[in-house]
Amino acid sequence: MNRTRISSISLTIVVAILAASAGVWLARSVLQAPAPAATTSATVIQPPRLLPAFDLLNETGAQFTRANLEGRWSLVFFGFTHCPAICPNTLTMLQQTKSLLADLPQDLQPQLVFVSVDPERDTPQQMAEYVRFFGPALRGV
Repeated sequence: MNRTRISSISLTIVVAILAASAGVWLARSVLQAPAPAATTSATVIQPPRLLPAFDLLNETGAQFTRANLEGRWSLVFFGFTHCPAICPNTLTMLQQTKSLLADLPQDLQPQLVFVSVDPERDTPQQMAEYVRFFGPALRGV
């Protein structure tokens, strides 16, 4: 074999080893990347503000007023039933949060309330059909 051919073969082998090593390193980096940390946030309004009176309908067609929120914690989410991703993901997260609090006494467990911002399309019947996918604890308003 001539010297040029040996150099060419050697270079090919070195490049192949480097490419394989880079591929293994990249696969390990991507496949074993830690999951992003969950972020949580809250806003505390100081001083607390009084919730004005309102009169809405829940998913059964019954009246839903400020009195339905008094006396216990409520996790309230505003959205609409035709929301493609954010609303279902958030409602699932709220349901999971409520499940984590299942060991609390019943009177300390928060209620889950989904309030529609699209009352033209989100009738009580539409809300009833939608909220049942997220468990019996969710109220649709």
